[in-house]
Amino acid sequence: MRYKFDSNKKWIREGLKSLLQVIIAIPLSYYSLFTFDTGDSLSLILGVVLTVFVLIQINRSVYYFTLHQKDYLIMEKESVSIYKGNFFARKVIPYNKVERVVQIEDLIVFRLQNGEEEQIYTELLSGEGTLEVKKALKCRFGQKAIAF
Repeated sequence: MRYKFDSNKKWIREGLKSLLQVIIAIPLSYYSLFTFDTGDSLSLILGVVLTVFVLIQINRSVYYFTLHQKDYLIMEKESVSIYKGNFFARKVIPYNKVERVVQIEDLIVFRLQNGEEEQIYTELLSGEGTLEVKKALKCRFGQKAIAF
């Protein structure tokens, strides 16, 4: 079963905020470069910093604008995988490695046999998706599922 990120206005707001930062930074940077005599080396450094900033912010805005299309949680027969961002691999948790599953407010915590913990942030899922995930975990883990 695949559960996508909730279509949340927060994602659009964050994406717009990143674009707004780019729109503000570019004219201010050009104004400061051409108004003040900064010298060639400082102009080059400021240009590189501006370029890196713009690329990061555009990447960030695209990330937030497309977040609702991505699968946050994938529950399969033998494992569950959790989305960890663009630059990190999904975290795959085999069911046979889970010692306990605990729900704490808007968080579902997997306590693994090796002592590690992994979280599912239910606020990132829709209300319906959250209920389905809780039901599936309760059925899957039975008494290992606490506070469901």
